[in-house]
Amino acid sequence: MKLKQRNVNFIGVLPFSYCHSFYKFRTIIEFKVTIMKRVRVIVGGRLHGVGFRYYVANGAKAFNISGYVQNLSDGKVEIDAEGERGNVHHFLEECKKGPKLSRVDSFWVSDIPYFGFKRFKIK
Repeated sequence: MKLKQRNVNFIGVLPFSYCHSFYKFRTIIEFKVTIMKRVRVIVGGRLHGVGFRYYVANGAKAFNISGYVQNLSDGKVEIDAEGERGNVHHFLEECKKGPKLSRVDSFWVSDIPYFGFKRFKIK
């Protein structure tokens, strides 16, 4: 029995190949495990009155992210986002840019346990 490993360049996908010989037949079964991730982000800077929450919501829709975004009383914005690990990574990169009139000064990300949101909301 010979094990073969393939390189698959997907973010958030773990390739696993298993070869099994049985009566001169060789069957290759490839399992791909998608890892779900949830993050809470606190963003600081010039974010109010520039459409930052709508920008985040559009990015969430584009990257198939669920969760919510809301303004905080201290002028910061909280983003609670979950989805496939690669999608979350790209979504966060977009959020760091922000819309044209915004200015992102701080961006704190913390991993938290997966919840299972159904959609993305603006609170």
